[in-house]
Amino acid sequence: MNKQRALVEYVTFGSHKEQALTVLLSDPELVALTLTKVDLAQVLQKYQQGVIDADELTLWASFVDMRDEIDCSAVEDYIYALNNEELMQILLLKCSNCWPLSPLNSKRVKA
Repeated sequence: MNKQRALVEYVTFGSHKEQALTVLLSDPELVALTLTKVDLAQVLQKYQQGVIDADELTLWASFVDMRDEIDCSAVEDYIYALNNEELMQILLLKCSNCWPLSPLNSKRVKA
């Protein structure tokens, strides 16, 4: 798995997330990935469906926030909120009232 694929795999909670993390932590190659509102909505939907828990969501947001190769400027307010326990609870409550509509835009999000 190359670093670009590893970034996508980790950011989207793909089935090879653990392998992707190993690649990301060991590969110094510079690549870039832009985290979109759709990407974030899909991760939040995985949380809402019970695929990931709050600790995994917080760890993911911290990882995304600290990685230079991930451009999360389109969703930086959400990433900030997910890194703050109080704000995270408010955001997740708001999101739970919006499903299956995306909390980030008014379009349906595919699982």
